[in-house]
Amino acid sequence: MHYTWKLSGEAGFGITSIGYAFTRLCTRQGFYAFDYSEFPSLIRGGFTSHELIISDTPVSTLKHDIDLLIALRQDSFDRDKDRLTPDSIVLYDDEEVKVSGDFIAIPMPYRAIKLKHKAYQVMVNTVSVGATYALLGWDFTQVQEMIIEDFAKKGQGVIDFNEALAKEGFEHMNQFKIQNVKFKSGFEALQNRLKPIANKKEKLVMTGNDAFSYASVMAGVGAYTAYPMSPASSVLATLAAWQPKTGMVVRHVEDEISAINQALGFSFTGVRTATGTSGGGFSLMVEGVSYAGIAEIPIVIFIAQRPGPATGLPTWTAQADLLCAVHAGHGEFPKIVLAPGDVREMIELTTKAYDLADIYQTPVIILSDKLLSESHESVDLEIVRKIQTEYVPNRGKIVSQTSQSPYLRYRDSSDGISELLIPGVQSPHHWQANSYEHLEDTHTTEVASEVVKQSDKRARKRHVYLGDQDYLGERYLGFEMPHMYGDSSAPIVLVCWGGTKSVVCAAHAELARRDVHVGVMHFTHVYPLSSKVRDLFDPLKRYILVENNSEAQLGTLLRGELGIDIGRSKDDCILKYDGRPLLIEDIVIRFTSIS
Repeated sequence: MHYTWKLSGEAGFGITSIGYAFTRLCTRQGFYAFDYSEFPSLIRGGFTSHELIISDTPVSTLKHDIDLLIALRQDSFDRDKDRLTPDSIVLYDDEEVKVSGDFIAIPMPYRAIKLKHKAYQVMVNTVSVGATYALLGWDFTQVQEMIIEDFAKKGQGVIDFNEALAKEGFEHMNQFKIQNVKFKSGFEALQNRLKPIANKKEKLVMTGNDAFSYASVMAGVGAYTAYPMSPASSVLATLAAWQPKTGMVVRHVEDEISAINQALGFSFTGVRTATGTSGGGFSLMVEGVSYAGIAEIPIVIFIAQRPGPATGLPTWTAQADLLCAVHAGHGEFPKIVLAPGDVREMIELTTKAYDLADIYQTPVIILSDKLLSESHESVDLEIVRKIQTEYVPNRGKIVSQTSQSPYLRYRDSSDGISELLIPGVQSPHHWQANSYEHLEDTHTTEVASEVVKQSDKRARKRHVYLGDQDYLGERYLGFEMPHMYGDSSAPIVLVCWGGTKSVVCAAHAELARRDVHVGVMHFTHVYPLSSKVRDLFDPLKRYILVENNSEAQLGTLLRGELGIDIGRSKDDCILKYDGRPLLIEDIVIRFTSIS
């Protein structure tokens, strides 16, 4: 069961805030919830919306049809009227919004309620939550509890004011249900469909950015540096808010050049460190990425993608920075790129990213996108606790004591990884994190044989990560093969990476209901790629790439890295690049036309 609730109106009037509150309320009713907000790059004015999927099973994707649309402006209705069905319900103020079509229209006197209470427009959203609770037959006391929780710091007057507004919506909707007997059976069916779940599992409501922040604390990160850039900005705010409890140093710096260089300075001292940004900010970090590569300084870089180029669409979503991340940095050095598909994978892969950065002493990039970074998702608390309980940090060869004499920071080794002595903790060892090519003892060199020696040493890490060779019988944390979902014997396989996982898996389920059988291949470890991935591609099957970009970038990577001929033709791709996330219907309809 999936039910879509959407609230839309003017930016700056608290649409997203009250939408998030309703996401939490639905989770407390025992449901799983997933939300997505659209808003312009403006403080006030323009159009904004909060869309929420309510389900009795875990959900992390959107669907086309809207079951309940709350239209606070005329364009709120006009934009989404094509997504309404005969069973859809539209709440609107008939003094301000004109509606027509085949759906259930319920007038709601928003303007009159606002004038009666002398309320600001930002407070009117609370009326919608009260009305929704009455429509679904839920207990109003939970709305009261939410209002107390959200407005406690603003005083009892604000609490009472918002409670009165919510009560107005609740009572008006109940009165409508009584007076409109013709809708009675439909309302009863809706209430049975969304009846609160008795045996509730404890859940967390998290965004992908929350998950990255939480996992960073779990991994023992000591410093995070960033300059705010949507959609990565909330990581900075979240970690700063947690600073009194975690002790993490959180730095809001002057620009992204400073962000990565300060992060590298923290890491040089032995502290687990990350920095975060989006595409344009990452462009400024690229020289620092190369420095991390040659100086072999561990660093985790969090990139929340948005459409480009340049400023692009600052508050929308895309998967267009894969090749940018993979090829970032001048010269040749190993780096690792990971791309979580949902909140759970974000937690798991973030902790792994810090381990990989320490083990291989190299940059590790985590690729998110606006959809994953800013959407809230209900996650079972037991899953998060299990990850936290089982996680044990792996710091590789980072040490506070060494038996080497003299100490060789860039000592050549069979696995390409040198012992990294935390500076200043063991006298008399001294070394420099040299950005110039260097000898094993860190001193600068231009001797040809030494240049080749160090270059080969760094490159060896890639082979260890990919598991191409055994190194002294030791098992290294490294590459993971793509995950397979759906029908393994299906003649057609949908191939995706990162944040498109959930919608592709949901589309697979919808196709299966239509007796169309497909498989799903999802990449989380997107660079470098193991040659073993070739074995997953059957020449007798057809592979269709699904990506939120215009050039099928994973296809380019697979062809270049492994010679897998995929994504060359647009007929073998399902691509969306208008800033909006893929919907289940986008994949199903497109699949039907090309298969």
